[in-house]
Amino acid sequence: MTKERNYLANIKIKGEMKVKEEPFDIVEAKDEFLGIEEDSMIDELIEPSSAVDENQDITEPEQMRKLFIGGLDYITTDESLKDYFEQFGEIVDVVVMKDTKTKRSRGFGFVAFSRAYMVDEAQKHRPHKIDGRSVDTKRAVPRDEISRPEAAVTCEKTFCRWFKRRC
Repeated sequence: MTKERNYLANIKIKGEMKVKEEPFDIVEAKDEFLGIEEDSMIDELIEPSSAVDENQDITEPEQMRKLFIGGLDYITTDESLKDYFEQFGEIVDVVVMKDTKTKRSRGFGFVAFSRAYMVDEAQKHRPHKIDGRSVDTKRAVPRDEISRPEAAVTCEKTFCRWFKRRC
């Protein structure tokens, strides 16, 4: 019986770079993914723990990186919102929603971070107070999913309690 080992690989073959991001068996990789037969053609294997670089551009869905902020004071601007939330990570976009006619703040806005874990970090530090006002933060939900009850889940923990059934 052979021992199987899984790797994340960054493999260079005859000057051409091929990347396979999910774990795979190296023997299967030779035949199916790489189409090679000799081990000598593989220059480098990267251990799974070092395969993902934090600075590497990994595309995460925008809805996972976006934070909804409700209850904003009408004096809050894009800049003050950005200044506050920068402490939780790199910000890609900030917008305070405004009335199209009056140009006055509608009392809510959005902050898009570069990574999803930054939204989680901001959520861990609730409650937030911006421009002297306590605000409500939630992971942003796309408009077409707002009506689904499970879409607005903001907590990673679940609390369950068993109740005795009364007859």
